[in-house]
Amino acid sequence: MVPTRHGLTWSQIGELNPRGATVLSRTVLLDPPPVGSYIYSSGDTTDTSTNLFIALLGGFALFEVALLAGAAFTVGARTQQRTLATLASVGGDKRMLIGVVSFGGVILGALGAALGTVLGLTGAWIFMQISANGSAARYPGFHLDVVSFIVIAGFAVLAGWCAATVPARAAGRIDVLAALRGAQRPPRVTRRRTVAGLVLLALGAVIAVIGGVVERAAYMPVYQIRLVNFGIALIIAGPVIMQIGAVLIVPMILRWAARVASRVGPGARLATRDVARNPGRSVPALAAIMSCVFVATFAMTLISTLQLNSTTDYIYGAPLPTASVSLTTSLDVPPYGQVL
Repeated sequence: MVPTRHGLTWSQIGELNPRGATVLSRTVLLDPPPVGSYIYSSGDTTDTSTNLFIALLGGFALFEVALLAGAAFTVGARTQQRTLATLASVGGDKRMLIGVVSFGGVILGALGAALGTVLGLTGAWIFMQISANGSAARYPGFHLDVVSFIVIAGFAVLAGWCAATVPARAAGRIDVLAALRGAQRPPRVTRRRTVAGLVLLALGAVIAVIGGVVERAAYMPVYQIRLVNFGIALIIAGPVIMQIGAVLIVPMILRWAARVASRVGPGARLATRDVARNPGRSVPALAAIMSCVFVATFAMTLISTLQLNSTTDYIYGAPLPTASVSLTTSLDVPPYGQVL
């Protein structure tokens, strides 16, 4: 208690906080400072942090699913080149060919969303039936969030459409006569594509670093929610752009690998030349592998970061080197399961 004539002002509280004093002032409560002028409080932004974390994982998941499915769509589009060429030979234009492949991605995305939703709900219901112990506090009913299901289904359809976009554009440029004869020539790799891939790699790395710097600056010394959202968007966009650039320079990497492996032996030379001369078959497979490695690396890095933060922010319950013993024991007694 600090008796003052005019009460403690916001500036005086700001001077006391760094000294370890937590101040509750009636004057400040009646006339609070403007939003954005006070220091970040983790207790007031739990929901915001959770939503941002979900948005980060959702952005990565959407791109990775599109990349993995895109590899399958690319291989599928190459296997149906004769069908597309037949369609073009009887009057199908470029727009129709693109629509056939794109609409296939939308249909598969919708079917995957429906099947995944049904399997997820069934699995959740079975788990609740097995693990329920009769306590209403543990499972207060089986409630469905329809809005979340619609959003997830929309993301699934969007991922299917994105995955089919690149194969659809390739189908629109099909050589009808060569496809009907089954004599497709390997595509030529231009220098412009390689340069674009290198530029995207560098740009994605810069954007990711800037996102990390912005995210760090958004918390200190004053918490700014707009900067936090902007930093999250940059952190999502950076790796995505880098992976797109990596896919563009894959043909160049395959040609280099063919030159190096040609000195090993005839088996390696023939295999690497076949891979390098058929990028339409090898690039999707390499992109799928790269996507899996990226997700694994991201998950391990995220878990390591959370573990380090947990260790750094750990609050000891007793002075070192002492021990504390709790007299509270837990019993399987509904509804709360704790007896003192």
